[in-house]
Amino acid sequence: MRKYILPFLAGVFPYLLVLVFLYLMWFTPEVVYAALNLNFTGPMLIFCLILLLCPILGFVCLMTGLLSTDFSPSLLAKQNLAVKLAHIPFYVVLFLLVFLAVPLFAPVIFLLDLSVLLLGSSFGIAAIIRARLNGLISTGQAVLHIILHCIFVLDVISAVLLWRKLNAATNHTSVGNGH
Repeated sequence: MRKYILPFLAGVFPYLLVLVFLYLMWFTPEVVYAALNLNFTGPMLIFCLILLLCPILGFVCLMTGLLSTDFSPSLLAKQNLAVKLAHIPFYVVLFLLVFLAVPLFAPVIFLLDLSVLLLGSSFGIAAIIRARLNGLISTGQAVLHIILHCIFVLDVISAVLLWRKLNAATNHTSVGNGH
């Protein structure tokens, strides 16, 4: 059960950020003015500080995945894929907001997107490093997957490919050991 707490938090965190932002916009109209003028004071500052929790949570996820022996590369890749898939509706809504409704919020939404991307990629990067250290992938593949995990859309493709590769390698290894 405890293996799934951090992925769950990472999966729901962007939605909580949106709820906080909508709450601030609804009850404090100056947030809209501040965002449009890139004036980060008052409620907008609170939102930006909450937004900083994303990379901090991502760092905790990365370190937990790297330092804990409870997390195999295959499990980390599975968690990474689950988090990436959970974030897809979030990105679809933000895409529609930026390009259809509120293009003036684009800088704030871009920072939010980048934070969420790096948060979701933390499990993948931990899986990549663990897989490389265990000899499941080459250095070139590790570098490629880390780069792909830092690019929108390609991060999901990389997560699927990484999970398939590590899942197959884990199943092959356990069959070879007679387990």
